[in-house]
Amino acid sequence: MTANATARGRACTFAASRQLGLMTEHAELGSPLDGAILWLRIQVDLACVISRKVPLEMRLRKSARSCRQGLDSVDLVRPDTREVLGRMENDTYLLSCERYDAMRSK
Repeated sequence: MTANATARGRACTFAASRQLGLMTEHAELGSPLDGAILWLRIQVDLACVISRKVPLEMRLRKSARSCRQGLDSVDLVRPDTREVLGRMENDTYLLSCERYDAMRSK
Protein backbone atom coordinates (compact mmCIF):
# COMPACT_ATOMS: atom_id res chain seq x y z
CA MET A 1 0.00 0.00 0.00
CA THR A 2 1.41 3.41 -0.93
CA ALA A 3 1.80 6.31 1.49
CA ASN A 4 -1.01 8.20 -0.29
CA ALA A 5 -3.36 5.21 -0.09
CA THR A 6 -2.55 4.82 3.61
CA ALA A 7 -3.20 8.52 4.26
CA ARG A 8 -6.49 8.37 2.33
CA GLY A 9 -7.51 5.29 4.30
CA ARG A 10 -6.79 7.04 7.59
CA ALA A 11 -8.72 10.13 6.48
CA CYS A 12 -11.70 7.98 5.45
CA THR A 13 -11.58 6.08 8.76
CA PHE A 14 -11.49 9.37 10.69
CA ALA A 15 -14.42 10.80 8.69
CA ALA A 16 -16.46 7.62 9.14
CA SER A 17 -15.69 7.60 12.87
CA ARG A 18 -16.83 11.20 13.20
CA GLN A 19 -20.08 10.50 11.35
CA LEU A 20 -20.73 7.40 13.44
CA GLY A 21 -20.00 9.43 16.57
CA LEU A 22 -22.52 12.10 15.53
CA MET A 23 -25.17 9.49 14.85
CA THR A 24 -24.48 7.82 18.19
CA GLU A 25 -24.69 11.13 20.08
CA HIS A 26 -28.05 12.03 18.58
CA ALA A 27 -29.82 8.72 17.88
CA GLU A 28 -28.61 6.58 20.78
CA LEU A 29 -27.74 9.08 23.51
CA GLY A 30 -30.41 11.69 22.85
CA SER A 31 -28.19 14.72 22.39
CA PRO A 32 -30.25 17.62 21.04
CA LEU A 33 -29.97 18.24 17.30
CA ASP A 34 -29.44 21.96 17.85
CA GLY A 35 -26.35 21.42 20.02
CA ALA A 36 -22.73 21.57 18.96
CA ILE A 37 -20.46 18.65 19.71
CA LEU A 38 -16.91 19.53 20.69
CA TRP A 39 -14.63 16.61 19.86
CA LEU A 40 -12.06 16.06 22.58
CA ARG A 41 -10.72 12.77 21.24
CA ILE A 42 -11.46 10.20 18.56
CA GLN A 43 -9.64 6.88 18.67
CA VAL A 44 -10.10 4.04 16.19
CA ASP A 45 -8.46 0.69 16.84
CA LEU A 46 -8.67 -1.84 14.02
CA ALA A 47 -6.40 -4.83 14.50
CA CYS A 48 -6.59 -5.81 10.84
CA VAL A 49 -7.89 -4.73 7.46
CA ILE A 50 -11.56 -5.71 7.32
CA SER A 51 -12.92 -6.75 3.94
CA ARG A 52 -16.14 -5.10 2.79
CA LYS A 53 -17.54 -8.62 2.38
CA VAL A 54 -17.32 -9.31 6.12
CA PRO A 55 -20.67 -8.58 7.81
CA LEU A 56 -20.32 -6.42 10.92
CA GLU A 57 -22.47 -5.51 13.87
CA MET A 58 -21.92 -2.39 15.92
CA ARG A 59 -22.35 -2.62 19.67
CA LEU A 60 -22.52 0.60 21.65
CA ARG A 61 -20.74 0.38 24.97
CA LYS A 62 -22.21 3.19 27.03
CA SER A 63 -20.06 4.64 29.75
CA ALA A 64 -20.74 6.98 32.63
CA ARG A 65 -21.53 10.45 31.30
CA SER A 66 -22.12 13.79 32.87
CA CYS A 67 -25.00 15.69 31.30
CA ARG A 68 -22.62 17.26 28.78
CA GLN A 69 -19.41 15.21 28.60
CA GLY A 70 -18.86 11.56 27.96
CA LEU A 71 -16.79 8.82 26.45
CA ASP A 72 -18.66 6.43 24.19
CA SER A 73 -17.31 3.32 22.58
CA VAL A 74 -18.56 1.21 19.68
CA ASP A 75 -17.28 -2.34 19.11
CA LEU A 76 -17.20 -3.72 15.56
CA VAL A 77 -18.21 -7.37 15.91
CA ARG A 78 -18.32 -10.18 13.37
CA PRO A 79 -21.80 -11.66 14.01
CA ASP A 80 -21.06 -15.24 12.98
CA THR A 81 -18.07 -15.64 15.32
CA ARG A 82 -18.81 -12.87 17.88
CA GLU A 83 -15.18 -11.79 17.41
CA VAL A 84 -14.51 -8.12 18.17
CA LEU A 85 -12.57 -6.81 15.17
CA GLY A 86 -12.12 -3.25 16.34
CA ARG A 87 -13.32 -0.38 18.48
CA MET A 88 -14.03 3.30 18.06
CA GLU A 89 -14.06 5.68 21.01
CA ASN A 90 -15.32 9.25 21.04
CA ASP A 91 -14.73 11.65 23.91
CA THR A 92 -17.09 14.59 23.44
CA TYR A 93 -18.50 17.66 25.13
CA LEU A 94 -21.94 19.00 24.20
CA LEU A 95 -22.39 22.78 23.92
CA SER A 96 -25.23 25.03 22.90
CA CYS A 97 -24.63 26.62 19.49
CA GLU A 98 -24.39 30.03 21.16
CA ARG A 99 -21.72 28.86 23.60
CA TYR A 100 -19.80 27.14 20.81
CA ASP A 101 -19.86 30.30 18.65
CA ALA A 102 -18.71 32.41 21.61
CA MET A 103 -15.85 30.00 22.29
CA ARG A 104 -14.78 30.00 18.63
CA SER A 105 -14.82 33.80 18.39
CA LYS A 106 -12.22 34.22 21.15
